[in-house]
Amino acid sequence: MSSFSRWKDVIIPGHTDQWRAFELQRYNLPLEQRDVLISFHGRFAGNADSYENVTVRSRITEDLSGLPGVSVGGFIEDYHVLMGRSVFCLAPRGITPWTIHLFVALMAGCIPVILSDDLEAPFQEIIDWRSFSIKWPMDDTHKLYAFLTSLPKEQVRAMKRQVDAHSCWFDYYSTQESCSPYAAVLRILQLRVQQRASFVGRWWWPG
Repeated sequence: MSSFSRWKDVIIPGHTDQWRAFELQRYNLPLEQRDVLISFHGRFAGNADSYENVTVRSRITEDLSGLPGVSVGGFIEDYHVLMGRSVFCLAPRGITPWTIHLFVALMAGCIPVILSDDLEAPFQEIIDWRSFSIKWPMDDTHKLYAFLTSLPKEQVRAMKRQVDAHSCWFDYYSTQESCSPYAAVLRILQLRVQQRASFVGRWWWPG
């Protein structure tokens, strides 16, 4: 990420196919109907050799498997349904810091828990990420369950409401004209123009 500049670069969210976004949104249950606390299923060292060095995914399975309300591991059928039933969806880094799990969690109305220390979240200039997501240190997965189970119910309810309110910013097929990835990019570019450093010219004088 050394070449990334917050001044000149705009990070855009990963693209979720229209059919997948629609399906995830269809399975988005109200918080009161969600019966799974934490979920993550995908590639890790146990099912993909290329992920042998992605240790955070292995630690997820080691530290969280078997705990009450937790469903983690390799690929499963009906994962979209599971995400719609989950309160928190883990979004660990892949081979790079980027992870599509973050954006599909938002489509499913699931509070994302980002486990990617070097991830730069998109649209930070206009979105309050703290209101609807958690970014947790990758080395502290063994502390994550205790933290999530200790969160006050009202705080979790508020975060769920904010997830649903903010998911349109990451939906390339959003029907809300003022809330979509395209609208976000335009707003950020407008802010960049307004914040542009002023230059009075090579010479100047009064009058």
